[in-house]
Amino acid sequence: MVRADLHIHTRHSDDGDCSPKAIIDAAVSTGIDVLAFCDHDSVQAYDNLAGCTCDSAAVVPAVELSGAWGEVEIHLLAYEIDPTDAQLQKLLALIDQQRRQQTSARLGQLKSAGFSVCAQLLSQLAGGQPAKTLVLLQMLLEKNPDDPRLRAYGPPHAPDWMAFYRDYLAPGQPAHARFEGFSPCELVDRVRQLGAAPVLAHPAALCRFTHSSQVTGLIRKLSRAGLFGLEAYTSWHQPHEAQEYNRLADRLGLAVTVGSDFHGKSCKPEVELGDPQWTPPCIHRKAVQLFRPIDFTSVRGCSY
Repeated sequence: MVRADLHIHTRHSDDGDCSPKAIIDAAVSTGIDVLAFCDHDSVQAYDNLAGCTCDSAAVVPAVELSGAWGEVEIHLLAYEIDPTDAQLQKLLALIDQQRRQQTSARLGQLKSAGFSVCAQLLSQLAGGQPAKTLVLLQMLLEKNPDDPRLRAYGPPHAPDWMAFYRDYLAPGQPAHARFEGFSPCELVDRVRQLGAAPVLAHPAALCRFTHSSQVTGLIRKLSRAGLFGLEAYTSWHQPHEAQEYNRLADRLGLAVTVGSDFHGKSCKPEVELGDPQWTPPCIHRKAVQLFRPIDFTSVRGCSY
């Protein structure tokens, strides 16, 4: 059986753990045929990918772009990108600026709420990248080890970043700061201008903040704007949700992708490469044929 995992994060996401080489090796050992690194607003994972042997998994160049749907953040996966493209680099720089502005506002809100914060420590933990929820929580836990408000989110267990986001960073919560990013339609258009294929990531995750009918309406609007596909099969979804979005994609003429959203043990320890394991074989068969992989025979100068 062929298998695809088209949504994987490397250490080039601020909340990812593993090197690109480690992920390729693990993918080969677990029987994944096609994979895509989809780091948050970063293509650094593709800087040095030469030297892969003929038995390596095929790698589709991709990135996960952040956008804004009102108060809610959305993620758009862009496949078949050229990581060296000047327009892509310009787009990533703009999103980086938008994210840093949000992070600064979040720090201000958390400080106003009585937490001790440190922008320098946050930058160190994020490896110089714009910090998302997990790294923000790690900074707070280090700077506020005895604050009872944080006990539910930290030691002795792994940082519960999802609960922290829900309680502090989500719309309507004390440290919420709107992400002033590109709208979903703007992102789809920019990805199309790059000659890439835009796919909406884990759509059911948006239903945490709004009614599912509004998410369906957004997808219909994006399909008219040039959306290529939906990530229906993902660790974010239950089987019935995957089937629902599969049917919606079929009605709208959209492709269906499968991706684990693997980050590693720090961020999503329960998610493994190749998840969700209940994805039907027919979905994998179609997914491995959707996108052109990197031609490693034309790449030189590998260094992981």
